[in-house]
Formats: sequence, structure tokens, C-alpha cells
Amino acid sequence: MKIKISEIKIGKGRRPIDLEYVKELAGSIKDVGLLNAISLTEDKTLIAGQHRIEAHKLLGLTEIDYTISNLTGKKARLAEIDENLIRNEVAFYDRGDLLLERKAIYESLHPETKKGGDRGNQHTGGKTTECRSATFTNDTANKTGVSKRTIEREMELAKKLTPEAKEAIRKLDKDEEKDVTKKDAFKLASASPERQKIAAEFIEKGEAKDIDEALEDAFIYDNSKTRRRIAEYKKTGVKPKDWIDGSDDEILAKSYEKDARLAAGKQGNDKKAKSTINADKDPVIETTLGCLKLMIKTRGKDYMIAVCKSLKTELSKLISWAEKQ
Repeated sequence: MKIKISEIKIGKGRRPIDLEYVKELAGSIKDVGLLNAISLTEDKTLIAGQHRIEAHKLLGLTEIDYTISNLTGKKARLAEIDENLIRNEVAFYDRGDLLLERKAIYESLHPETKKGGDRGNQHTGGKTTECRSATFTNDTANKTGVSKRTIEREMELAKKLTPEAKEAIRKLDKDEEKDVTKKDAFKLASASPERQKIAAEFIEKGEAKDIDEALEDAFIYDNSKTRRRIAEYKKTGVKPKDWIDGSDDEILAKSYEKDARLAAGKQGNDKKAKSTINADKDPVIETTLGCLKLMIKTRGKDYMIAVCKSLKTELSKLISWAEKQ
């Protein structure tokens, strides 16, 4: 059966249209036709197939094949999400949001599957003898073919990423020369919401070529106290106590230099300090590298190479010195 596209009702809150995917679909439909009809409710509200509709529009077509489903409300939305997940039409950084929505809907339809939601009745002593429905994770894994571990990880990613960070990932992923991996996304998600926002701004403005660079730059500029001091000085012209003359970059570098000294003092007083440390989390390394990267960037590539070569030699001396302390 066919229906005029203009007669289809499309509800609010649907995921953003992926224009690149629409173009791919349009090419396929032009070559072999529409292989899977869209799904509608009896009142012509779309359940699944928005990208197929957009592909038809791109081809200048005004009608599309459809099937009628007797599903309504939450069950219709659940069917739409499942189809998107099964057809793998969604990028990994958007799947988590769909999975979170699916979880909320599924557990509202099957409250006995929620953690702590099995209340039972008077004949079972407050607990049912067995859960009549599969848990959300098991049900989703069975219907989509995705492992339970992947489902849990992608939901975790969706919870931790800020809206700005998600948009930044989409922007990078649209560039054919860049390949955003789950590992990259989890790096961004592990940062604080404030740092994610700053990193996303660098990506949005084109000032960072990838997530690693954006996070490095965000670290350098994520010193709210120093930024406030700079802004206040520019506004009032009154130098705060212990002010450092120089460009904004130099001021921030000096600030991180101070942070590094404070962190080093704290680390030195820690009686439980280990002989090996996590370079990604240690405050001394993090602040020192942030300062170095900023100073290197402001002086150019040749200076950067010279500094790195010098550091290689000096670090060996530093280790020998530290061992004697």
C-alpha cells in the first residue's frame, strides 16, 4: 500500500535526521526501490521510517509504501526504537540515548523487571515466585543482537556525555577524514561537565582537530579562578594581588605552574604514595604537562621539538636525583 507523504503525522522528540544516511538511502531506493515499508499507526502517525521518508523527498517522490501497525503509545515508540537499533541506523554515540529511552519505556510497561520493583502479592509473601518478563538488558540483547555489555556501556556513555559534547562528536564524525571511536568518546565522557563544555567549544570553533587535542586545550583553559581574575582585571583595570603581567596564555601557564607546585607538595606529604602512579590522573603530571603544552604551543613546532629532546635527557637526571632524596 502507498500513502501520500504529506498525510503522514510525525511526532515530536524524534532523533535528528542524518543527512548523509538519507543520501545513501536515496541512492539505494533509486537503484533497487524501497525494500522495507515504513510503519504507521491507524491514525497515520509514523512509528518507524523517518529516514526513508526523507530519502523519498530527496528523490522528489510524493508517495511511499507503508504498513499499518496496531501498536499505539509507548509500545509504538518501543517498536520504533527497536527497528532503529536492529537496522543499525544509529551511530554509537546516539544509541545510548535510544537505549536509555527504551529502558524507561520497557520498565514502565514491565515494572516487575525494575530493580526493587518486584513487590509480589499477599500469597507470595511480598515477592513473586518468578519474574514474568525478561529484564531490560536481556530483552534488548535478544531483540537487537547486541551484547549486554555493549548495551550497558553505551547507556553509561550517554549518561556521562553532556549535550555539547555529543554535538561536538557528531561534528567530528561528519568529517570523512576523522574517525571518532568509542574510546575517544569515553575519554571525553570521563572529563567533568565543565571541561566537556570547554572541549566542545574548541571542536565547534575548529580550533581542535580531535578529541585528544580538545581535552588538552580544555585542561589548559579550565581554570575558572584564573579566568575570573583575568576578566576582572580587564573590566576594572585593577591588578589583583600576586598578578602576573603577560598575555592570557602566559598568565594561565603561570597559574598552572603554581598548581603544579601545590600538587607536588600535597603528593610529597602523602605517606601512602606509590612508586608507580597513574599518569592520566596524577595531579603533578597533569598540571605540569598542561603548562608545558601551553608554552610549547605558543612558541611553535621547532621549539616544541627542542624542548622534548631536552626533557628526554633531563628526566633521566631528575630520576637519579629523586632516588637519592
